[in-house]
Amino acid sequence: MYTQEDRLAALEQKVAALERQVFARQAEQGRSISDLQHDLTILLGLTTKEIELTNGLRTELRTEIGSLREDMNERFAQHDQQFSDIKALLAQHTALFAEILARLPEKP
Repeated sequence: MYTQEDRLAALEQKVAALERQVFARQAEQGRSISDLQHDLTILLGLTTKEIELTNGLRTELRTEIGSLREDMNERFAQHDQQFSDIKALLAQHTALFAEILARLPEKP
């Protein structure tokens, strides 16, 4: 049978072993948390950069779309004018054709 001192020494050894395990786990968790903070900092930096790039692209795209709208409106105005000119010319040709038909002799 163990003496009280032997049992106390065994208990102290077990407590010391448990403390070492706890300290080892705490150190490991500390490293894990540090690694996680490092990774989150990098991710935040990358996300911030991506947001800046996206905002820049959005601004450029708005500018390009505005320019394209102006160009398209100008071309539509030109086409509208061309169609008006063609309609007027067609009306002249129709009138001329009607005049020519009116001068032709009737078929017997």
